[in-house]
Amino acid sequence: MNEQDIIAKATGKLQEIMPQLQISYTDSKVCIGSYTFQVIVKGSITISSLNYLLDQVRAVISSDTNGAMIISTYIYPKLAAALAQHGIASLDCSGNCYISKEPLFINISGQKKMVNAEDKSPYIESELKLIFHLLSSEANLRKPYRQISQETGLSLGTISNCFDKLVKDGSLVKAGSKRFFSDSRKLTDTWQLEFNQSMKRKLFIQSYSFINDQARSRWEALVLPEGMYWGGESGAYLLDRYLKPEKFTIYSDVIGNSLLGTGAFIPAENGEVRVYRKFWNGTGGLTIAPKLMIYADLMGSGDSRCLEAAKRIMDYED
Repeated sequence: MNEQDIIAKATGKLQEIMPQLQISYTDSKVCIGSYTFQVIVKGSITISSLNYLLDQVRAVISSDTNGAMIISTYIYPKLAAALAQHGIASLDCSGNCYISKEPLFINISGQKKMVNAEDKSPYIESELKLIFHLLSSEANLRKPYRQISQETGLSLGTISNCFDKLVKDGSLVKAGSKRFFSDSRKLTDTWQLEFNQSMKRKLFIQSYSFINDQARSRWEALVLPEGMYWGGESGAYLLDRYLKPEKFTIYSDVIGNSLLGTGAFIPAENGEVRVYRKFWNGTGGLTIAPKLMIYADLMGSGDSRCLEAAKRIMDYED
């Protein structure tokens, strides 16, 4: 479905559930009774989209509306609640709706998600790995497929198919033998959304907690085992000292519980330290994950305090 189809279907479903409402819409606004909302339409969203959505809301709010409304094919209850905390209305094609603009109050939940083939990720996991490699350095765009294959471990067929897909969706432009991104920032946000929604959970290995408060306060001085890298809030702090970490992310290509050898951690089901399998090649001799990886972690955290830090990370000069 395109954006107009989503708006039409969502408002139509709300009208079906609440026939007493007066509902109309344009390309960018929805009117419910005497209230007008600036809409942001998304085909599919999850809690990992929260920071990205908040950033978009701030960019579109105008004085002639009663706030923003997120409209999607389906909005999970946890995300709808998070949007409500930020004063943002939401509506989906199943009829789930939250609006709180006194005296107008609508809270419809529990409507089941409709299965839609268009909700599938536009990129498979191997393509997300390749896009990460290309976005990490645009110099990688200019390399022959065989060299990219050697650097990423991906097949020539996967690389060829992904390049064709990027050209088809307008993300990549070919001019003779040259290749360049049409909008690398847009592709970056598409990548981080897809990574957080479909790939990251498959990389999860185990959660840990610091063994005590002293170990936690001295985390920066820890020497991680070789093959482990700080990501997320901890990686962001090591880059520019802006965001004091509350949660800690580690990417690892080390098998087993070598993290326990530091004497600073214990396994904990809901611990503040989460370890994920490293999927990219190369280290650069650092113990910090690539900037793009840290950006994705921050954007996918569901924590609004990480949003400004994520922007700083993308502007950070290596």
